[in-house]
Amino acid sequence: MKFNFKTACYYDVTYRKIIFNRWNKNKDFIEITLNKLMFWHSTNCYYVFWTGSSIVRIKKDLVISVNEL
Repeated sequence: MKFNFKTACYYDVTYRKIIFNRWNKNKDFIEITLNKLMFWHSTNCYYVFWTGSSIVRIKKDLVISVNEL
């Protein structure tokens, strides 16, 4: 899914996080929502956001939904 982000706008981003199960050797996914992230820029593989104190990179193919604030 492709998203059109505007630079310096705030978003709530929901994405899938890969969880490895060391006993079954399976990959599981959980959904995580991060609130009030400011879009900074994107690369070929990642969306890069600013939280106010640190940078967050999220893989483009793991993003589920985006809500503009």
